[in-house]
Amino acid sequence: MKPKILVRIYNSSTLFQEMKERKDLVIDQRNISGVGDRQFADLLSEYQGIILDTKNDGIPHNEQRKAQFIKYIQNSNGFIICILRKFKGAWGLNSSYAFIDTVMEETLGVTYSSFESNLSGSSGEVTSFSNNTVFNDYLRTPGVEWFISLNKESTENAVPLMENVESDIIAFMPKKYSNRIFFIPWIANAEEFFWKAVLELARELSGYTEDSPQWVEKYQIPTMKEKNVSIANLQKNIEEAEKKKKSIVEEYNKLVDIRDTLLFRDGIKLQNTVKNILNELGIPAKDGKMGREDIIFELGDKSFVSEVKGLKKSAAERHLNQLHSKKGQYEFELKRKTKGVLIVNAWREFPIEERGGNDHQVFPDQINKVTEMWEFALLTTQQLFVAYCNNLEGNFDKENFINDLFKTVGVYSGLDEIDEYKLKREN
Repeated sequence: MKPKILVRIYNSSTLFQEMKERKDLVIDQRNISGVGDRQFADLLSEYQGIILDTKNDGIPHNEQRKAQFIKYIQNSNGFIICILRKFKGAWGLNSSYAFIDTVMEETLGVTYSSFESNLSGSSGEVTSFSNNTVFNDYLRTPGVEWFISLNKESTENAVPLMENVESDIIAFMPKKYSNRIFFIPWIANAEEFFWKAVLELARELSGYTEDSPQWVEKYQIPTMKEKNVSIANLQKNIEEAEKKKKSIVEEYNKLVDIRDTLLFRDGIKLQNTVKNILNELGIPAKDGKMGREDIIFELGDKSFVSEVKGLKKSAAERHLNQLHSKKGQYEFELKRKTKGVLIVNAWREFPIEERGGNDHQVFPDQINKVTEMWEFALLTTQQLFVAYCNNLEGNFDKENFINDLFKTVGVYSGLDEIDEYKLKREN
């Protein structure tokens, strides 16, 4: 992310215009006298740096901004640069000092009254503390002109960067915020060094690095080629692993869908799942022609027509009547005996262990007579769930299943070990 700096500085030089046009830096000159409108600067915490100038009258005191400013000083890693120029004019104290005064009070424990503003000079001695700052070249450029100095009595919390001939401080950093907050005079003929220092601070704090030109790619450090090959190989392995993972996830989601449908769902989703399960069990099955819920399947010389129902209650006689009607039509078309099978997911909204018994009968006693009269077999989707699980474990015999189902009149006996596939709760 490109570093963003809030600049409230009195400057119209060519160098400053060039800084504003840089593509690796965002300079925001909007006013900070208000909030909540695009004409005003953003939340101060969004900036990597703030530059204030005592000659700029566009920074009136604002309590909300002052609170943001104090938070910025205390909690942000951003830098603050205060340009010290003459701040008493014909109308008294310059309004910019409302903010610079806040910086001083928060970092030094003193206010602008600690400045000596009745003196000025054109020479200064750079201290050794300046050597380790980004403003060292700037401060060492001849031509300094200062109008403000810090009284010696107020230097306890300040790191002096430049002193006048009387050892009063004319450039400094607060000890607590060394190399983050700077008070410096304006040196016009060192402006290039000033903006260079600002850019260095902004890049360091934002982590931004300038893009390299293509010609540097002609050069290689030893082991770069080998590492690049390793990266390519790892990427290939990652892509193969991702492909394998995708396949496994798809298989897992398919199993989840089968489980959830056989144990809970209804409608076309349930019918299609039952049909697919029969096919996976090696029993060819396809949609019937007589309605939405019928499936025909066969193995060897045995043919079946089934009605698939997902129900909130028990199976009912009307479901058998529908099956009987379709069975008759199929037998007429196929010219051979066809077994009718009612496949239901009854009481589907109840947990499996709550289904059955007197309160939640899957196949109630009153349908027994009709079932026996038409020699229908009654099967649950939970039994198909067990058949599917058994088949995955190699324990399913499709011929035995089909033979038993064909002979069954009433409820199919077997495939009732569903509890074996219930997760055991860990202690």
